[in-house]
Amino acid sequence: MIGAVVVLVAAGVLLWQSRSGDDDAPVDEDLASRITATGVTPYDVRLGKADIDEVRVEAGSVLVDYDHTHEDRHAYTLVLSKAPSGDLCGAQGTGEQDDGSTCTSEDDRMSSTFEEMGSFSLRRDGTLLTLSNLVIESDPGIEERAFTALEAAEPVPADDLARH
Repeated sequence: MIGAVVVLVAAGVLLWQSRSGDDDAPVDEDLASRITATGVTPYDVRLGKADIDEVRVEAGSVLVDYDHTHEDRHAYTLVLSKAPSGDLCGAQGTGEQDDGSTCTSEDDRMSSTFEEMGSFSLRRDGTLLTLSNLVIESDPGIEERAFTALEAAEPVPADDLARH
């Protein structure tokens, strides 16, 4: 009985450490500064059990790559950019686009699909949050889960994203 308790306590400690380990990581001050300079609100959007793998700033957007190390995880990229005004599908509007993709937007939500891949965006407080590079063909519930994750996401300090 004592052995089982020790095993459970050890497993709990390992789980706690794996979930909180990034909180103790040093902040990359240069990255935090570049995130802040974009003018977008940083968010940490979690879809499934994926963890942040890499954070970078490119062309005024913050890109957060999430990894997948288990079969039930989805690899994807969160793109944080300044939200455009008007229709999120752009000048062509909802429907088939010039590149063969399909874009659908309603209010502050947008879905874009191309073959077996999809991206889902939500406009929040001047920031466009986009979960991109999601495999949709084999996962019919991914759109609903993606929008649920985008809507549930809380803003985080730039330092939080710059710890990875």
